[in-house]
Amino acid sequence: MLILSPSALIALSNILFLIVLVVLLALARYLTPPKLFRCLGSTKKLFEGKI
Repeated sequence: MLILSPSALIALSNILFLIVLVVLLALARYLTPPKLFRCLGSTKKLFEGKI
């Protein structure tokens, strides 16, 4: 059994999260129609305005 330190586990989970995020973004970019992109873009602008 592989035993990792807590910091190594956090780093590993962050890397896995980033990989999943990149894959999801790539899939979204290739699979979504332009109308959905406009909707996502306007939603993003709303959130950016609130931050």
